[in-house]
Amino acid sequence: MSVSDPRKSHFRVQADPDTKHIEDTISFNVKVMLAFNKMNQTDLANALGMKRSTISVKLNGRIGWSAADLVKTANILHTTPQALLDDTLMEQSRKVHEGDTETAPGDPGADGAPAAGLEPATVRLTVGCSAN
Repeated sequence: MSVSDPRKSHFRVQADPDTKHIEDTISFNVKVMLAFNKMNQTDLANALGMKRSTISVKLNGRIGWSAADLVKTANILHTTPQALLDDTLMEQSRKVHEGDTETAPGDPGADGAPAAGLEPATVRLTVGCSAN
């Protein structure tokens, strides 16, 4: 029986749920920060000295983020590694998509009218950025 080289596998090794959650959180936050900084995957890949395809597989969860890549990416995106590890925004987004939100007075949809667009996910959008 031959064993294939895991480095050439197109499928991510199943990680424990905590690790998967952290990887998903990093990818989500990197995508948000790319948009915030008006950058795309190619820009990030060039800044990190990687191929765009490598960034793509990281963002899609097929390979993990190393600690070094996390720190470098945070610097490029003008934020901190801690901000990229913060799952608050991702969890708020998940709740909005699942319809599991409570609205506060003044929030879109709080008066009983349906919200239009992405208001619930962006009302309290706070992205961990450091001032430069």
